[in-house]
Amino acid sequence: MSEIPPHVLVIFGATGDLAKRLLFPGVVQLWRAGGLPDGFRVIGTGRTSPGSDREFRDTLGRDVREFGDVDTATWDAFACHLSFVTSDSDDGEDLAAAVRAARAELGDDARTMLYLSVPPEAMGPMVRMLGDTGLAEDARLIVEKPFGHDLASARELNETVRAVFPEERIFRIDHFLGKDAVRDLAGKVTGPVSSVRIDVPEEIDIEGRGSFMESTGTFRDMIPTHLCQVLGVLAMATPDTLDADSLHAAKLAVFRALRPFDPERTVFGQYEGYRDEDDVDPESDRETYVELEAFVDTGRWQGVPFRLRTGKALAETHIVVTAGPHRFDLADESEATPYAHLLHDALRGDRTWFTSAEEVERLWEVAAPVLDSPPPTRRYDRGSQGPRNAAGR
Repeated sequence: MSEIPPHVLVIFGATGDLAKRLLFPGVVQLWRAGGLPDGFRVIGTGRTSPGSDREFRDTLGRDVREFGDVDTATWDAFACHLSFVTSDSDDGEDLAAAVRAARAELGDDARTMLYLSVPPEAMGPMVRMLGDTGLAEDARLIVEKPFGHDLASARELNETVRAVFPEERIFRIDHFLGKDAVRDLAGKVTGPVSSVRIDVPEEIDIEGRGSFMESTGTFRDMIPTHLCQVLGVLAMATPDTLDADSLHAAKLAVFRALRPFDPERTVFGQYEGYRDEDDVDPESDRETYVELEAFVDTGRWQGVPFRLRTGKALAETHIVVTAGPHRFDLADESEATPYAHLLHDALRGDRTWFTSAEEVERLWEVAAPVLDSPPPTRRYDRGSQGPRNAAGR
């Protein structure tokens, strides 16, 4: 018997890119491994109806089979637990009714998990709707990154979310923290090192996500989130006990010692052809590549440069950390695996490998100088290492 009580999992943004590529494959992977409770329902929701539950299941099934390691028989067995209800921040009554009905079917001990996979600007109104309709009552909330788009918006969003949910039921997700290899970084670097490199290039381009890239950019999407979380786990003093409070405090100590990023030590790039992508301004200077040098002012790391690099349409795809003689490959066999890990943690109420409000706000504070005075955007060829003259190129 599962240690987790019956659950209704509600996924907002269920027809979006992240949901079909990573989130639903992760849910199916967790179910296949026996990590979901014996009784569960998954309700997808969004502003636009796919037509019917069957059409939703069929369309999503094609996507999940394409992006996840899921065969037809597995999907068909999982899909009988899946339905779709239209909702938005102004109208959540039908969704609330569907959740109440699903919980009634599952029994008196059923719980609700709400997963917000929506743009930052939509999160505040959506959370208020959850409170107004009663959906937030005794529910846990997973919030997808980026959490806000700068320090002021992150503070405002934290206030909004905390007005509806107690902190112990808020799970701010960063899927890099669901990687076993990232979790294992703590305490792994011993002895003096002259530099650290966190390198996350991708061969793929934006793959039709022009609107997202134009509104967010690679810096906001990757640096104060994924790459800084890796930096935090690597550089922290390993706590005596690995629980949520201890781990959050250890990372926060690193982030408080992290110097605000210097625009003069930051390179922005954009791959040739980006301006021709759908939903992209033909004169856009939005960055698809970022490289920067960071410093952590603690005794252990004083004067050691942390070089962070990520971008689209580059020569290779990998997630590698190099620290002196140490080299760590952080890639997973399946990109959906971290989502499966973190969803399982959240279902058990374990916030250890999620981010705290204080971490999120501090990292936006560190990012502020680059957001306020971004460097010029340099062009680079597809399949290259990035802009020329970056890091000596």
